[in-house]
Parts: sequence; C-alpha cells; structure tokens
Amino acid sequence: WQNLQLTLVASDGRQIPAEGNLTALHREGRPAGALGIFRDITYRRQVDATLRKNEKQFRLLIKNALDIIMILNRDGTIRYTSPSAEAVFGLKPEELLGKDFHSLLHPDDLEEAGRQLERMKRGEAPTAAFEVRGRRRDGSWRHIQLMANNTLDEPAIEGIVLNARDVTEQTVARDRLSASEERFRYLANSAADAIITVDERGGITFWNKAAEEIFGYAAEQALGEKIDLVIPRRFLSRTSERLDQLFSKTAAGSGGRPMEMTARRQGGIEFPVELSFSTWVTRQGSFLTAIIRDISERKEAERQLKYLSFHDPLTGLYNRAYFEEEMSRMEKSRFRSMGMILADVDGLKLINDTMGHKTGDGLLVVMAGIIKDICRLGDMAARIGGDEFAVLLPNCERDMIDGICQRIRETTSQYSRQNPELPLSLSVGYAVRRMEETTMNEVYREADNNMYREKVRNHDVLVKGFIQALERKNLIDPGRAAALEELMLDLAIAAGIPHHHLSEISLLARYHDIGNALLAGGDGQPDGQAGDFKRHPEIGYHIALSTPYLGSIADWILKHHERWDGRGFPLGVRGEDIPLEARILALAASYVEAAGPPEQAGAEGCRRALAAIRKESGKGYDPRLAELLAGMMEKRLSLEGR
Repeated sequence: WQNLQLTLVASDGRQIPAEGNLTALHREGRPAGALGIFRDITYRRQVDATLRKNEKQFRLLIKNALDIIMILNRDGTIRYTSPSAEAVFGLKPEELLGKDFHSLLHPDDLEEAGRQLERMKRGEAPTAAFEVRGRRRDGSWRHIQLMANNTLDEPAIEGIVLNARDVTEQTVARDRLSASEERFRYLANSAADAIITVDERGGITFWNKAAEEIFGYAAEQALGEKIDLVIPRRFLSRTSERLDQLFSKTAAGSGGRPMEMTARRQGGIEFPVELSFSTWVTRQGSFLTAIIRDISERKEAERQLKYLSFHDPLTGLYNRAYFEEEMSRMEKSRFRSMGMILADVDGLKLINDTMGHKTGDGLLVVMAGIIKDICRLGDMAARIGGDEFAVLLPNCERDMIDGICQRIRETTSQYSRQNPELPLSLSVGYAVRRMEETTMNEVYREADNNMYREKVRNHDVLVKGFIQALERKNLIDPGRAAALEELMLDLAIAAGIPHHHLSEISLLARYHDIGNALLAGGDGQPDGQAGDFKRHPEIGYHIALSTPYLGSIADWILKHHERWDGRGFPLGVRGEDIPLEARILALAASYVEAAGPPEQAGAEGCRRALAAIRKESGKGYDPRLAELLAGMMEKRLSLEGR
C-alpha cells in the first residue's frame, strides 16, 4: 500500500499523524508479516492549516472588495468570480462559473476584448486594460473597465486574472459633463474614487470628497495648488507630453486605457493608484479630469498571493515548487556551470520530540539564515522539505562551491559552540553541472548522494553533544558510575541475565541519565526552564532511539524510575511490567546513593543502604532483586570480616 495516511500512538500516548508505505512480506509463498515505513507529517499538517488560514483571509479580502475579480481559463471560461460580480451582472457567482466570458460582452466589444486576451495568451503583453459593455440578467448593458493580468504560467493560478470595475456611472458622467457641472459635482462627490480636475497650467480646480479621504487634503487646501501636490514629479514628467497632446485637442476626449502609477498622501506617504482621465473644453479653456483609485489593497492581495505561491512561510526562503521551477529553467540556460548544494539538519526529529516543534522551527530559521548569508547574490536558496534545504548556484565552479559548503559547516560549528545545550549539526552535499548532456535531476541525485554520505558520518553528533553536556555539568561522577556499573553487573548475573547481554547493562549504567543533558542547569540541578525533572526518562528515551548503539536500552532508560507498586514515573507501570534491567538499575542506583561515595562507603554505609532498601522492598523495588542484593552484600561483608 502506497501513501497511507494514519495516526500512530507514541509510547507516551501522543497521537502522531503519519504518512508512509506498507509492504506485505511472504515466506515460502505464505504471508509472514508486513514492513511499514512511515514519517511524521505533523509539521506538514500545521503548514497546511496555516495556508488554509491565509487563504481564508485572502478570500475575505476579495469578498469585500468593490471591484470584481475573475479568473479565466485559457479557453475563456470563468473559473472563479468574486461576489461583487452579482451587483454588475445580476447573476450569482455560481451562475457565472463555467460560462464563456465573451458571452457576457456586447457584440461590438468582442473583437477588441478577444484581441487583447489573445495578445496576453501569446505572451506579447503581461497585462491589458480595456473597456467593454457587460450584459445584465435583465438585458441592460453596463460599462466595465478591465485590467487583465496574464498568470497562465504561474502554477498557483494558471489563468488570466481580471480586475473589473463597473464604470457605467463614470461614463455617463463623462458624456454629460459639459451639460451640467452641478450634476458632475454631485456624482463626483458620491464616488468612491478620487476625482480631480486640473486646468491647462496643472492647477487643481476640482477636488471631491473621496480625494479628501484618499489624499488627506481638504478641498480648500488642494484647490489652486499644482497637481504635483499628489502626483510626484517623476511620474508627471513621464506623462507630460501625453497631457500636452490631450490639452491641444479642440474636443473632449478620453485619455485611453487606465494607467498605474504612484501617488502621494499628505505627509509624503506614497501608494499605488490606478488613474484614468479625460479632457473637456469650455469657454474658460481645456480641462482634464482624473479618476484615481487607491489600489493598495489589490496590490497587496496580488503580492501575498504570489509570495505564498513560491515561499516557505517559516523561513522566508523559496519553497520546493519554486525550486523545481528554477531547476527546469536553469536546465535550459546557457550558464557555463551550475552548482547545487543540498543540506539536511541532523536530528531534527529528536529535537522536535524532546524539546518541541517550536525549538525545532527555531533551528530551521537559524539554518536558513546561515545558508542565505553565506551564499552569493544571485544564488537561489530554498527549503524543499521538513529539514532539507537546497541552493542553486549559477556559474559556480567546484572549488568555489566547496568553499561555500565549508563556510556553511564552519558557521554551523561556531553556532554549536556558542549554544552547547542545543548543538546544530548539518549534513551537506553538492554537485556541479558542466555539460549540457547532464540533466539537473542527475545533478540533484549526485548532490543528494553526497549529502547522505556525510549524514551517515554525522549520525551520532547530537548524542555525543548530550553526553559532553553531562560531563561538563559534572552530572557523571566517574567513581559513582563505576560503582553503579559493577553492582548492576553483579545483580544482572545473579538474576540470570545472559553474559552476552552484560554489555548493554554497562551502557545502561553509564547513560541512563542522558536525558538530564537537556534538563540540568549549570549547577547540576534541574533547570525550571527546561521542564520538570520527571521528564528526563522520556527525553533520554528519545535520545537513545536516535543512535544505533543506545537504541537497545531506550526502553530501559524510559522506565528506570518506575516503582514496583506502580507509583513511579513517567508511565506508572508496575511489577514485572517493568523490564528486569530497569528494575536492576533502580535498585542498584538507590543502594549506591544510600551507601555514600564509593571511596568512603564501609560496612556502616552498606548496612544503612540495605536497611533503606528492605524498607522499600515490594513497594519501590522488586522484592526478589532486593533479597538477591541483600544476600550478595551480607556475604561480601562476612567475607571481609566486617
């Protein structure tokens, strides 16, 4: 079975969403079991939830926008429309879905609309702006101003995005402007867009209510001022020739398609606007009326949509979709060489399991910063998986890319030295494409193989770091550890544990408290910031599972603080449900602790320890093991004549 999704239950009762494959195993033609390989997809689920939240916010923004936003398929059918379309066409959004967009247009406008959209499909223009007449359900026509954006090649959209605005009232107002200035003022002051009129010298002669709200100037402040009060001079200089031509006409006319530019509010704050204008002539001279719409929300919505399509929300690097698109583009490029670095954060699952996903996410952000800072300007860094990063490096030779990888390793090592409680380990591999016959997928596989070889070498670095942390904090007393190991081996032999398992008993004696590396403060006492001391068996269990030579004792580490009567921690198991090796450790550790330092412990310390153990026999300790220990120690005292 491929790509199964199910919920796994950890030993501590946590439910873990997982994904993987399950393969049936057969022996001599008969079912003999199954082999399953699964991976934790908790983080992916969290990312999916975040994306759904962002999508919901975006949809709310679109839903409340005054303009219509549509997405057309390549064949011109409507795939999506915002709710504001109903106010224009008289049709509910679900009635518009699947319709041919051209069927909504006036026959006289079909040719121009088709021409503009075909130019975009052929890649001749990324955007197009034009006006059409749209038919309502009742058969009447509305003038609609369209701004089309070609996003057919963007994987997240694959369509033509239309921003449509009903400009019927503006068109009527423009046609009747010379007949009634009062009507114009009424309509202008009722509009949601800023409407500004300027004379031939660029002086402002009309300023509506929306202009006051958008630009922050009251009418009495704006009237008589030059238009550069709100339109920066750098934009006016680009359109001055066009404006002069319009003013030279003897009849009123339209300024053509709307244009996008930057306007300026009171206080100097600049923002994007969409501007359309027309000229009209009276006895007093020529005038130009501009209709200016603040498109900040639309631009931000477009920016967020594009950003979310190609960026990892946690690290801010590009995501896998963009990385794969760049790989395809680079394969067709003419760079003399193309380097690729793959990097994998070692032990991220261990960090997530022991210290939480927030800590793991923090390490990913640190790693992303290291990679981004070291790579060159023009290199493309991406997070392509949970703990995987990739970098594409155009025109990068082998010695150069090797130096970059080395700097990444050195910076990572420096971070680990500065943060010994949470060392960061990174496996890095790279490959260089030199010949056009080599595909980028082959380069990827070579880099991945090189990274994997380094990952095998780095496998135990985190565990070694935890052990060093215990030693630095004096949490491993050599004398006590030796005494504990000797006593545990004697008890294990007496309890009937085979000799070939005694090496595991020695490992348990040395590393049973490895979980304290993440819980202990500088003075060797439990650190409240790291959590309750009772968590250290669980943390030690996860650390042991992460390395082969400690994996066999992981369950014993987990249960070495359980009690015979079931009142221990962390699971509360009792009696023989506790592994024998864990029971031996609990008994031996209590004896060594009660007897005192090995170099000082004499007959008195031994008897004191045995008295304490007999008192807890059958409660905290296995009574059979307690009797074995008592017999061993009394025999030893007798032989020594004490």
